[in-house]
Amino acid sequence: MKREKCRLFSRQARLLLQFPLQSGETV
Repeated sequence: MKREKCRLFSRQARLLLQFPLQSGETV
């Protein structure tokens, strides 16, 4: 359970890191 959550978090973190400027520039 904990390992699965870490994997999902890593996947979402990668997506967020792929476009952090585009989504962070408006914030």
